[in-house]
Amino acid sequence: MFQTIINRDRVKPEDSSEKDNFYTNRKLQIQKFEDSRKEEIQKFNEKRNDLVKSFQANRSNLNASDFKKTDSTGNTTTVALDASFSLVDNLKTKKPKHARKLIKEKLLYWSSNTTSHGIPNIVRLDSKVLKITWLICFLASLGYCIYTIGIIIQDFLQFDVLINQQVVTDSPIEFPAVTVCNLNPFDRRNAQAYIDKTLEKNKISYVNDINKIDINPKLVNTLIKSSIKGDSNLTSKSIENIGFHIDYMLLTCYFNDVPCNNSDFIWRYDFDYVNCYTFNSGFDQYGNKVPIKKVNDAGSDQSLKLELFLGYDLTQSQYILNSGARVVVHNQSVDPIISSEGIDVPTGFQTNLGIKRSFLFKLDSPYSDCIKDTKSPDSHDSLYYKSIFTKLNMTIYRQKICMRLCLQDFILRKCACLDGSLPNIFVNETICQDIDSLECVADSRMEYFSSQESSSCSQCPLECDSSNFQMTASSSRYPTRYYQNYLSARTNILSRFPTGTSASEITKSTVLLNVFYEDLATTYTNEIPAVTPVSLLGNVGGNLGLFIGISLLTFVEIIEFLIELFFILFNKIFKN
Repeated sequence: MFQTIINRDRVKPEDSSEKDNFYTNRKLQIQKFEDSRKEEIQKFNEKRNDLVKSFQANRSNLNASDFKKTDSTGNTTTVALDASFSLVDNLKTKKPKHARKLIKEKLLYWSSNTTSHGIPNIVRLDSKVLKITWLICFLASLGYCIYTIGIIIQDFLQFDVLINQQVVTDSPIEFPAVTVCNLNPFDRRNAQAYIDKTLEKNKISYVNDINKIDINPKLVNTLIKSSIKGDSNLTSKSIENIGFHIDYMLLTCYFNDVPCNNSDFIWRYDFDYVNCYTFNSGFDQYGNKVPIKKVNDAGSDQSLKLELFLGYDLTQSQYILNSGARVVVHNQSVDPIISSEGIDVPTGFQTNLGIKRSFLFKLDSPYSDCIKDTKSPDSHDSLYYKSIFTKLNMTIYRQKICMRLCLQDFILRKCACLDGSLPNIFVNETICQDIDSLECVADSRMEYFSSQESSSCSQCPLECDSSNFQMTASSSRYPTRYYQNYLSARTNILSRFPTGTSASEITKSTVLLNVFYEDLATTYTNEIPAVTPVSLLGNVGGNLGLFIGISLLTFVEIIEFLIELFFILFNKIFKN
């Protein structure tokens, strides 16, 4: 239309002035035409956009009645919805590529350029035979790789450990604490009145019930000790006077050939032995800290030598099954369970105890259920564990003590009273102090250890770290006739016997104990993980690289592809 207008107004110029006017008018016409066309195009686009927005906003609300048309004759026709919508769709801008096609293109690009072995060859090759060959090789390598990685991860999740032992020789080395007890818990010089009172209370006399005493002297012995434990009127000093005092027992004492005396020992009460005395505990008799003694060399010359008098056999051995001393070698930080951790040293012998020190350090969870921090009451949630700190006032947890609490609980339920030889955390419960209840305790012990309860006390975890002293004992006859005369002349040992007692009786009442290091080497046993996280990562990475050529950077490529995939899907969801 515009071309026709231009041709209609065209005239043939006659001269130069007319020619200039002609071209000027022509430019104005063209400019007017361009402005008019831009205005029409702009109006057209605005109408189109408004129409598109209107249809998109109301598309879901349209129904068939909106598109019905009635002519002059009364006939009704329906306008096709598809035509209307196709008109709107044709007005839209050109569609972008479909999301599925984009994902396919990205996947092909990644497969062709990945650093993993096999996948690019499967994509790039034109020969179907070679494609299938490469596919089979890749799947076989991938399958075996997954199988080996599964085994590696399974081994890691089993949390197996390896044992690493180290032997370290130190000099000087700390000498352990040595606890000594008399197997005879009662010094009848001071305890006879209390013993008679206890026997009378239970209607036992030396004359009337002698047969009962002879049949079961151990029960009578336990009866007296239970009475001591359950008597709230007895003070620590009174209890110490019932047993053998260190002043009375100690004949000679030497450490590293330097004399020592009773002030180097601290007293501790034990149910089974009443009086026990610890040498080199790290504390003095008043509870003050003192330096721990050390030795510079192994052998019997650098040792603790004790000569002990353990009571005259003819007057001190009633209700006693054996004579001698109980010896426990332990670390200063540990309260020993003397009845289960020591050894008996007989009278009439010199006993040499060669010791070796060792430490065990176990791994805690997930490699085991042991407790690493045994000094914290919060390391385990069980009642017995916490009670060791709060009620027994101990500073370090030990599983052996916790297991004894389980036994105590069992006996309490069976006998309605407590076993005096076991630790007690039960408030307002009494000690079994009569024959019938003590027989119940003995029967309950047998029942407990023959049942599953003895091995299923879940409240008592094992401690991860522990120390131990292995003891090797040897003995020889002691004393010789010559040394008997020496003791008689150099000590007041004969004053402990009745008048007229021969020197040969010394043999039945004395013991010589010699404690020393066999070797200054200390054994440290450490558990280490059989498969560490670092070795797990190395083994998995090695198998991935060996079988399918995947490295750490290959995973970066996979992450990059996943990020692009995410954005493609995100854009699709956003546009919808």
